[in-house]
Amino acid sequence: MADRAAEEDLFLSANLPFKCKHKRRKDQHHWRRLKIIIPQENYQTLPPSEPTYVNIAAPPSTLPSKKYCDLTGQEAQYNEPKTKIHYASADQFAVIRALPEETVRRCLELRNAAPVLR
Repeated sequence: MADRAAEEDLFLSANLPFKCKHKRRKDQHHWRRLKIIIPQENYQTLPPSEPTYVNIAAPPSTLPSKKYCDLTGQEAQYNEPKTKIHYASADQFAVIRALPEETVRRCLELRNAAPVLR
């Protein structure tokens, strides 16, 4: 008898007041469409500088802009100190050092960088 009472203390009953009795299925999620959102949001009361669904003009990002490799287009982590060409890997560094001056100038002109070669 004492063993049974100890077992009952170990296990919770199935009827707990904090458990949710009804569960929503994934296919029952109701998405609101943009046609419904715009009239309900009262955008007329907001100032024109506030970005909303109606005006997509937002202030410029505060994050620094990403740099891309001038040779491959991948995200560049490095900058060649002599020519200021961005590159993504050590293999590309050797290729950049072997480039003629005219090719380096053209690469810099493509991304509107001032070609200052030393």
